Amino acid sequence: MKMKHYIFLVGLIVYLIQLQFKWHHQYLPHWINDYLADLLCIPLLLSTTLFVLRRIKKSPQLNLTPAMIFFTCAYVSFAFEFLLPRISTRYTSDILDVVAYFVGGFGYYIVPIIYHKYSNHIANKQIGF
Repeated sequence: MKMKHYIFLVGLIVYLIQLQFKWHHQYLPHWINDYLADLLCIPLLLSTTLFVLRRIKKSPQLNLTPAMIFFTCAYVSFAFEFLLPRISTRYTSDILDVVAYFVGGFGYYIVPIIYHKYSNHIANKQIGF
């Protein structure tokens, strides 16, 4: 299984665990309840998007560029932290949510790079380079 699949599965499992705590009225520290979903939103959204794009284009090597990741973070930030709070009282604007979106996007981009660099380093050590 590819690294991004693991990222998606781990993120989804962590989010579902948090939801279980909320549903059973066992609240975690406020920063987890307030920002975990925002932190995981971008990696889960981008992983799903990449999965769909790879199937549509029939290109398993397709990857999202940093510009695409940045645009997604900016779009989600604009929609959920600027536009929707002005349309509905159900939504509130919070700058830390924007930070969480961008940290999630950065993590989505950098974690596979670090993983591949580390795994190549380990493989080269085993070969004797």
